[in-house]
Amino acid sequence: MTNEPPTTTPPATPPTAPAKTGGFGCFGCLGIACGLVLLIFVIAMISSAIGGSSGDSPSDSDGLAIVTCERLVKDNLKSPLSAKFSDESVSGGMVTGSVDAENSFGASIRNDFSCSVEGDTVHLVSLNAR
Repeated sequence: MTNEPPTTTPPATPPTAPAKTGGFGCFGCLGIACGLVLLIFVIAMISSAIGGSSGDSPSDSDGLAIVTCERLVKDNLKSPLSAKFSDESVSGGMVTGSVDAENSFGASIRNDFSCSVEGDTVHLVSLNAR
């Protein structure tokens, strides 16, 4: 027999499982953030639809009359893309204003215009150079 000390083995420790973080990690936070942004967007869209204008206010109909009159004026210009409108107003069923636009020679000419507004119909009444 040999005089070597007996070897002892340390007691075996059971393997430990990795600790759970209890959630989805970064993807869970990202999902929650995206959900909140979407919810805010939906609420904003609904509130603008409810609180938005109904289309019947005077400023909406005046704006529509002005845009329609501008289209009629542009249809009668030599260079409609050069048109720059100013001094537009709506009063008593008439849209009036001025437009600077190029003539056939490329010179910018100021024209005064007026359109009549009858319900949903707009007619060009006059377009005269100053």
